[in-house]
Amino acid sequence: MYADAGVCWEGSDINGQKYNDTYPFMHVNFRFSPNAKNAISAYFQFASNSPGINQKASDILQDNEYMYVTGNPLLKNSRHITLNLAYTWMPSNSVGLSAFNNFMEYIDRQIMVYEPYNNGQAVIRNYCNSGNFAKEEVGLAVNWKLLGGKLQLYASPKLVFYKSTGIYSRTYNPFFMTLQTSYYLNSFYFQAYYESPDKQMFSTAPQIYKDRNFHSLTIGWANSNWNVRVMAANFFNKGWDNADTATETPLYTEYKEAIGTNSHPRINMAVTYTFGYGKRFSAATK
Repeated sequence: MYADAGVCWEGSDINGQKYNDTYPFMHVNFRFSPNAKNAISAYFQFASNSPGINQKASDILQDNEYMYVTGNPLLKNSRHITLNLAYTWMPSNSVGLSAFNNFMEYIDRQIMVYEPYNNGQAVIRNYCNSGNFAKEEVGLAVNWKLLGGKLQLYASPKLVFYKSTGIYSRTYNPFFMTLQTSYYLNSFYFQAYYESPDKQMFSTAPQIYKDRNFHSLTIGWANSNWNVRVMAANFFNKGWDNADTATETPLYTEYKEAIGTNSHPRINMAVTYTFGYGKRFSAATK
């Protein structure tokens, strides 16, 4: 077990607006293994989340003809709690299972807000303290080795629970899955991989982020010096869309689409050669 605790003081003076905050912090890391087949671990943190200068500066900047941005010098720090629990069970060298639960909550968090500006002719983006933001993950990770370790199977399902209160009250519960199969045959190896789309709800903005799935087939060959690998990825995907971010508020809505090659079908090939240098020697013992 490892633990630390203390007291922290912060102070800011931005354009004549002063803010001071004194708060405690604590970290506890615990791991217990009653035998070689079982292990339990836990992590706890209590600390504070401090806004950056861009969130607290009171200067007003014009982003475009309709959008202005500013900060809130009276924006307060938000406390946050983190609690991670994990259990690992390895009945043999062929099977391993881990179950985990991760929880995090921001209390009186900082959140991005959109308000009317310039007599209703534009919108200004600002920050305020409003409500709590919680995120909890529940998942498993299973690894299974067959045929003397030549065939390896891996799966990790995970369910995430988001909850936001305050000015933007919302819940969001995405599901994730990672699958991988590997087979080793002499100097060759074959691998199939799938990862479901990543979906997130942000804590400091009313935004939902979604990217695309990633899947691949890999064939590789290696000996003492050469390593050759060919990977075909995303062969079921179409288009160049990588990820989408949606901002939805009563006054302002924005959709962003990221374009790139990360989710586009492609073939990667890598060839490496390792050569040694120097002088070999052996140590004799008496």
